[in-house]
This record gives sequence, structure tokens and C-alpha cells, in this order.
Amino acid sequence: MNQDFDVAVIGLGPAGSLTALLLESYGLKVIAIDRDQDIYSLPRAVTISDQGLRIAQTASIEDIYLSNSTELGGAGFVDKDLEIIGGALDLKGVVTSNGWMPSRMFHQPLTDKAIREKLQKTTATILLEHELIDIEDETTHVNFSIRDLKNKSDLQFTSRYLIGSDGGSSTVRKLLEIPQEDLNYNRDW
Repeated sequence: MNQDFDVAVIGLGPAGSLTALLLESYGLKVIAIDRDQDIYSLPRAVTISDQGLRIAQTASIEDIYLSNSTELGGAGFVDKDLEIIGGALDLKGVVTSNGWMPSRMFHQPLTDKAIREKLQKTTATILLEHELIDIEDETTHVNFSIRDLKNKSDLQFTSRYLIGSDGGSSTVRKLLEIPQEDLNYNRDW
């Protein structure tokens, strides 16, 4: 084996990058792997809750969200005919028990880029343009193989734990044969 790690994080979107930052901040030896060189350029998430901000604060990245977001001041509810149903929800000035406003709207690509830049300044080993190709779950550790997509070479590593944060088309889920339930969401927004 090339090197041993405490944790391997597969996928460096916002969840994987945050996970790698948190684990590295606790002194764990982390390897973080993503098949792409750059972050995904289109937003897939647009809000962060007070709980999310509390977690971001733990990773010392709350400033990334605060500088790239707008406080959600409230909400109104309408039916399919745009008739108002119920009262409006006013959140201006509300601070939750987590110490943050209930929700903020943000632009994900800008946020992801800033989180990735912060992660790259840590001691975590970051391998971009590398793809997971195999996982062997042992009793005390995980053996895993990745492919360097630029050099077309394969590398083997071990880690105590492996976290799959590689999105909806997860290679981790497929390799471990973890079923995915489709709830047939029928909205195009």
C-alpha cells in the first residue's frame, strides 16, 4: 500500500469538502478525492440553515457563507392559482438557539470554490482528477483503488474509514451495492 489514512473522502462537492475540513481540523489524516479538476459550475443547493451555519462555524468557514449569501427574511405561501394561503412567515431579526438566522440564500459555485481553496491550504491530501475504482471493506480498515485520470495509472491506499460524498450517481454506493430508493419526484424545479 502507498500510504495509510484515517479517513478517505470520496467526492469534493460542498458536503465532501466540509467533511474533509472538519476531520482534518480534528487532527485526522485525510485523503480527499474527486474525479473533476474544477468544482461544478451550476448551483444545486441555494440555502443554508442555522444548523448548517453552526457546522460551517465549527469548520471556520462561516465567513464564506456570510460573504456570499443573503438572509432569508420570510416566506409567503400560495396555492396553484397563486391565491394566498395562510399567513406570511416573517423571519427578519430572528436568531435561533444555534446563534444564527434561520436561513440564508447563497450561490453554490462561489461558495464551493472558496471552501475548496480553504481545504487546499490544509494538511489533507487532495487528489483531483482521480476516480475511485474499487473498495474492499476489511475488518479494521478499507482498501481502495483509484485511477489517476491524467496519467491513466492506478493507485492503492488504505484508510480506517471511507466516506462517500460523491453525489447522486455515487460510485461508492454502486461499488458497495447500496440500494437507492427513487421516490418519483415529479417536479422540474
